[in-house]
Amino acid sequence: MSRRLVVLTVVLGLVGLSLVLVPSLYPGVPAGEVRHPTFEPTTAGECDATIEYADLPPRAQRSFDITPRDDLPRFDDTLYTGDDADAVAALETNDCVRRDGQYYQARLVHRDGSLPGDSRAVLVVLGLVALSAAAVVWRRA
Repeated sequence: MSRRLVVLTVVLGLVGLSLVLVPSLYPGVPAGEVRHPTFEPTTAGECDATIEYADLPPRAQRSFDITPRDDLPRFDDTLYTGDDADAVAALETNDCVRRDGQYYQARLVHRDGSLPGDSRAVLVVLGLVALSAAAVVWRRA
């Protein structure tokens, strides 16, 4: 068997094996569902419940600091309902944050952070195809 075929077989086998094993080992998210905070400038009249920036939990303050505050929702930070429960609760119970006299509409965009089942199935199928290709290359050599 030529060196190229050996390398090709090993590479296909490793890729296939990893694609089959990774979906079963993938942990998903740290704890809980994913929340992406957004903060858009607003007026006091638009707010039902307002929290002062200084009263936010430290994790919510960090999220506010690193997330751009403009009219375009961006997902620059991720909060987890388990690990960041206090930050999520503060932003869910208050629809606005006030800082330096300016009001910001706080929204949490919900998203399940786990790898979708369809994606897992596709990875496993691709892994099995790669393993089959490795077996074919090995037998032909």
